[in-house]
Amino acid sequence: MSPAASDLRSTLKSALAAFTQKPLREASLSFFKTLGYISERTVIVPKSSPRAFLDLFAKTPGTAPFDQEKALFADWVSADLLFQLTDDEVRSATAPASTPEFAFDINRCISSCAYSQAAYFVSGS
Repeated sequence: MSPAASDLRSTLKSALAAFTQKPLREASLSFFKTLGYISERTVIVPKSSPRAFLDLFAKTPGTAPFDQEKALFADWVSADLLFQLTDDEVRSATAPASTPEFAFDINRCISSCAYSQAAYFVSGS
């Protein structure tokens, strides 16, 4: 194993171990940062409250109804929006323009719909 791969493996192990020692939101953000996902686009959900989380998104125009039964909402003890990544943020952090076959395109990754961003959530139960 190369030194770089060994360092990454060690860093990932530490990031995963943090889930037993840190609050879920903090450990999740640290883990995603290890993977290279970093964004300032976030919202702090008061006290990581599942109800506050739902209320936040119920006020967002154009959002689909949330199916509490399907999401097992009754089992949630916490809920946070970790961050939102736009297509441009991911593209700027990935392969250079000289390798277009590796360029990130969220439309190709998710579906043929016109998405330009992805949101990452975490819920504890």
